[in-house]
Amino acid sequence: MTKIGEGKNSLPEPTLATYRADLELSSSKFLTALDQYQMSKNPKEQEHLRTMMDQQMGLIQAALSELKAKGFHKEGSIVAKDYIDYKDEETSDNFMCLRNDLETLREHNKSR
Repeated sequence: MTKIGEGKNSLPEPTLATYRADLELSSSKFLTALDQYQMSKNPKEQEHLRTMMDQQMGLIQAALSELKAKGFHKEGSIVAKDYIDYKDEETSDNFMCLRNDLETLREHNKSR
């Protein structure tokens, strides 16, 4: 009899490449939601997009926590702070700062 967790169907351990792909996917989804949020005037849609951004930011931070040994900690902290600033005060300056720093994080992720 096979024990739970044994056998051919066990999942492989995540690799750095997996975390980098997760970071790219989550940051792309976050940017899409951010842009839609910025353009939306519908409160229900904005609430949905805010929830989506919160979820994607959580996934971004989770991937970064696995990658922080590789120099991603600083960029991740900047993006997290920018997001808090944007949620506190939805100005165009905070929007652009968040967007630019997240794009920088994505470029940093791609260049490694």
